[in-house]
Amino acid sequence: MGFARELGADVVIDYETQNLSGVTGVDVVLDLVGGAARAASWAVLVPGGVLVTTRDAPSQEEARAHDVRALRFTVEADGAELAEIAGLVAAGTVTPHISATHPLEQAAAALTDIESGHTVGKVVLEVDSGSTDSGSTELGS
Repeated sequence: MGFARELGADVVIDYETQNLSGVTGVDVVLDLVGGAARAASWAVLVPGGVLVTTRDAPSQEEARAHDVRALRFTVEADGAELAEIAGLVAAGTVTPHISATHPLEQAAAALTDIESGHTVGKVVLEVDSGSTDSGSTELGS
């Protein structure tokens, strides 16, 4: 939750220990868990607000009923965009948050970390410089 605040969030809700009771006047909800948390999120948004989810597609009917917009955010690999992002990182314009770094041989452990749902930022696999590949490969977030 501290990480979300560092990024500029005014209100952060821990879906495991808090609910949205009493929360109102929210411009944007970032729904990363779906289910009951998303169902409760509609009511906290101001008219014209936006619900953005990384889960399954949100109900446009529900969005209209609350006079808000609902979007699903997904990422698709695009070589040109990845090259541009790499340039921004190399220039220091963008600093990715690295949650953990694992040697390639521990890829299974890295995946377990990601699947736990409790990583913050990126999990990186380091490729041994003696192998035919070089550098690091992002596994997921």
